[in-house]
Amino acid sequence: MESIEACALSGANIITLSIEGPYEDPIEREYYEQLYQANILVIAAAGNFGNSGNHYPAAYPTVMSVGAVDRNGYRADFSQCNAQVELARGILF
Repeated sequence: MESIEACALSGANIITLSIEGPYEDPIEREYYEQLYQANILVIAAAGNFGNSGNHYPAAYPTVMSVGAVDRNGYRADFSQCNAQVELARGILF
């Protein structure tokens, strides 16, 4: 979160993250809510376990969740597949 804060303080409007984990944290959730309220778009990887479980921070409602696709534009086997995934190169999950 220190790195994210440094980006925000430097004036970033968009922050992308390739971090993820299966546990929700109320403090982290509030932090991403504050970034959202400050008009900072946070985009995060949906997860790499290939199941339908939510992974964070991508699963927070104020973070855009991005899934992975293979070279043919289809969902990569390892990519999360859930209602939180908002973008995956235009391919619907």
